[in-house]
Amino acid sequence: MSAFCPIDAIIIDTSAFYNEQFDFIGAQDSILPSLFEVIKEKKISLISHPILRAEIKKHIADSDVISKLSNFKTAIKKYKNTLELIGLSADEITERVDALDMQTKLTAAFEQAFEEANELPYPKAEDVFAQYFACAAPFAESGNKKSEFPDAFVILSIKQYLKANSTKCILILTDDSDWRDAFSDTPRAILANSVGEGMRMMQDSENILPIFKEVLPEIESALISSLECEAYELNGFETEDDLEITAVRVKDISDLFIPLKITDNRVILRTVAEIEVDGNAIVMDEDRSVWDHEDRAYIFTAYSSVDFEKATAEIEFDVEISFDPENHLGFVTLQKVKPNIRYNIEVNLDYDHAIFCDMETTDGNAEMMEALEEYYRH
Repeated sequence: MSAFCPIDAIIIDTSAFYNEQFDFIGAQDSILPSLFEVIKEKKISLISHPILRAEIKKHIADSDVISKLSNFKTAIKKYKNTLELIGLSADEITERVDALDMQTKLTAAFEQAFEEANELPYPKAEDVFAQYFACAAPFAESGNKKSEFPDAFVILSIKQYLKANSTKCILILTDDSDWRDAFSDTPRAILANSVGEGMRMMQDSENILPIFKEVLPEIESALISSLECEAYELNGFETEDDLEITAVRVKDISDLFIPLKITDNRVILRTVAEIEVDGNAIVMDEDRSVWDHEDRAYIFTAYSSVDFEKATAEIEFDVEISFDPENHLGFVTLQKVKPNIRYNIEVNLDYDHAIFCDMETTDGNAEMMEALEEYYRH
């Protein structure tokens, strides 16, 4: 990896898109549309390769956006009768989900984003095989070296591009350690291990920090209001019902943000907050439950109640701020705070601030004995 130089071009490995769930339309996360917008605004040359294009198209089907819709359709079938009770047709909802044709939408958005990309040619096969027999990165002396051939073709194409364009500096987005090893001594190659890190490198956000800090109290307040409406779960516990959250507090908000968009009078930033929550829940007690090793299922399940304070979680969120272009700190307004939450918020218990109580009753003990008796008869 070279020392910093002005970024002229960018190439994005499949792994970077995988980490952002191939969400090219911003259905649940706006970072990929923001990435391509920044590339266009900064007039950075977008580089691609036939192998990367084929890999990305193949893996779009694995997107979390698509799997969520698939899970939703399964839930619709499960609760079909319940939906009918409130006047909703499960078949009509399913048809509307199918009509979204999300995989086609994501693929079309990908194609549009790469419409004007500079596609690198394949290197000579003999040059790639020379790396293979020399165990040069991405190949290694051990492991399944043959699986690295697609990466090897792409990596060698990038190196040949840099050799043919002696004044160009390329940003490579990948979290693949083999790629990092392969470019470790390549001049004018800058590596970022995520889309977010790459966006920090492409944009000068030094003057944004004072604007961000100006509205920090408002950000904290808006974030708490939003998080009070979210669903939570305890990490490492199976709960009988949803957690009851009685208080939400923000411990810290990181100022190491990702600039998603910067204009003359508006910024959209992404950062992380550390939060604390208080609440209570009913959790399964594995120590007092009875497990059937043959059927691999619990034949009796015991529960405990837990009251907790200061359970922690990290929340990623986007914040939009407007300001006076003539006087950045003279007129700063918080426009929006949007937590990026795909599932329930998973919190970690602080056991020094948690009280567990066994939920035992005579009926419960009788139920356990009956279950055990039936089990041994079986």
